Amino acid sequence: MFVVFVTQTLYSMIKGYLEVKKAKSKRTTEAARKVVKNSRTLSKVIGKRAKNKYQLPKQF
Repeated sequence: MFVVFVTQTLYSMIKGYLEVKKAKSKRTTEAARKVVKNSRTLSKVIGKRAKNKYQLPKQF
């Protein structure tokens, strides 16, 4: 009986640890995706503004 209790406790502790680890990994991945998306968006905006600001005037 005691062995079963210890086994179940160990199993639940390991399971909980792995779930927490998986959740942290998922949050980190989502945060990284947001950073990449925001940096791409920002670089596009900067590129458009730079193109518009430094565009040669059309003389012809």
